[in-house]
Amino acid sequence: MDQSLPSTHLEANGEALSPGDPGWFSYVEAPLVVADAAAVKWGDTADVVVVGFGAAGASAAIQAREDGADVLVIDRFAGGGATAVSGGVLYAGGGTRYQREAGFDDTVEDMFNYLKVETQGVVRDSTLRKFCEDSIANLAWVESQGAKYDSALYKEKTVYPPEGKFLYYAGNELLPRNLPIAKPAPRGHRTVGKGVFCGAYLFNALQASARKKGVRIMPHAPVTRLVTDQLGNVLGVEVKQLKPGTPAYQKHAKATKRAHLLRFVPPSLIKLNAKLVEMEQREGEPVLIRARGGVILSAGGFAFNPPMVKRYAPAYKDTFPVGSGGCDGSGIRLGQSVGGVARHMHSVSATRAIAPPAEFAQGIIVDDSASRFVEEDAYAGSLGRKVAEHGSRETWLIVDESMRAAAIKVARRFEPGWLVLNFPVLRTLVMNCKGGGDAAYLARKIGLDPAALERAVQTYNEGVDKHEDPFGKNPHYMKKLSGKLYAVNISPGNKHTTCMIITMGGLAVDEDTGQVLRGGTTPINGLYAAGRTAVGIPSHFYVSGTSLADCVFSGRRAGAVAAAQAGAPGETLPLKAAAPVN
Repeated sequence: MDQSLPSTHLEANGEALSPGDPGWFSYVEAPLVVADAAAVKWGDTADVVVVGFGAAGASAAIQAREDGADVLVIDRFAGGGATAVSGGVLYAGGGTRYQREAGFDDTVEDMFNYLKVETQGVVRDSTLRKFCEDSIANLAWVESQGAKYDSALYKEKTVYPPEGKFLYYAGNELLPRNLPIAKPAPRGHRTVGKGVFCGAYLFNALQASARKKGVRIMPHAPVTRLVTDQLGNVLGVEVKQLKPGTPAYQKHAKATKRAHLLRFVPPSLIKLNAKLVEMEQREGEPVLIRARGGVILSAGGFAFNPPMVKRYAPAYKDTFPVGSGGCDGSGIRLGQSVGGVARHMHSVSATRAIAPPAEFAQGIIVDDSASRFVEEDAYAGSLGRKVAEHGSRETWLIVDESMRAAAIKVARRFEPGWLVLNFPVLRTLVMNCKGGGDAAYLARKIGLDPAALERAVQTYNEGVDKHEDPFGKNPHYMKKLSGKLYAVNISPGNKHTTCMIITMGGLAVDEDTGQVLRGGTTPINGLYAAGRTAVGIPSHFYVSGTSLADCVFSGRRAGAVAAAQAGAPGETLPLKAAAPVN
């Protein structure tokens, strides 16, 4: 079978793209092709080389190490990635210990049926079912690495559970349209910790476990290209390593800490990231690293690469990226550089949170024609996606004075996570809330047709009386709009009610092994992808916790296969001809 490298690399839409082309938007170079691996001067060798050290990379590394492989993890910064700045939520169900303790008898079948609606065939049914069937075991595996979970339940609608609550409804399980499909259960398992960034507790546990088990870690070393033989089999990577103890290393390490602080100021972080790329390419020492069993790409998505976001997901170009500076698309580009195909690159998790306060979900969302188009009690990711892709010039949340009063009460409540959860409500009320009159008055204030907004409010109120809603809103969140009305601008580009995004597209992989697929069909020997570098469970639609859960699922899958490919320590198994994947 001819597995030679193509001269250009096709994107999912059929467009040819190669390193250096306009639209590549990456420091990743074309692969280094060698005639004889034995003749290469390798700077280091490992059974498994993992590129990127977040939840997916850590899971892959630990699994491969548990299976007996010598593992080297390489990270552009110091590890953690988007995981360390996340909420630390794992989506798990089918009857976890914590669900049972909270009084829920969830089943794998209900979990599968619900996620099948949300994933819309982005992975095979058999893969989704395995994800659900392995859910309890994967949660237990994460716990065995040192992370902790709890059954303290939060029942109300929220983007993220408050302090002291660690189990909640993380998606659209309670929407009326989903109730006939699957019995709802809380499946969001928040890692135990303080504050809203419990992902740091999750990553710290995984990192400590990896180190204890003997995983070797090379920080401050961006991977710039893959190394292949003449048939396109991946043999290893080239890094631009900043040597420990050098001024460049120390400067890069200091900038890495600054980048972590700048994650709430994306424009500043993006500028710093560009300067760091220049430093890495200028000061980094090229080192070739051999991977006997395979290279696993787990370097996150591309949310912090604005040109890539604009190219693949233009509806989200003015939004607020979430993650780390390492989410620069390099993992995806590395796979594409040897013929891998990127799919679902338009898919973005866009969190447009209007609750808490829960009373805001009682209002109505209208577009620039004063028409409703979404159920307001939907999961924040559903709201964000529908608002961003609806195409309206501006989008408004309409609430009344009692709902506004509830928001003020929430905003004034100082508690752990206030800066992230409550302060945005306060900022919205001060800088992004207009009105103080009837529907006609409000419409004139925000530039809508008065008669159209009056009809929208009247129609909604009539539905409240009948306990009916054309969009399937839960009656629990239906309340008449009365008295003075106010409007909050929730348009994607509005800076006062930020729309936070995480990219969900990635490399097409063999769903049994995690191998990257050349041309989208043929497994590439020696190359794997996991987490947000790959197409996975959340790549059609993200439900809170499915990304981290998929990082564990796909990371362990790739780690196990790559370790098996390495064979005994120091032994490279013969490469087998790959068959196309249907």
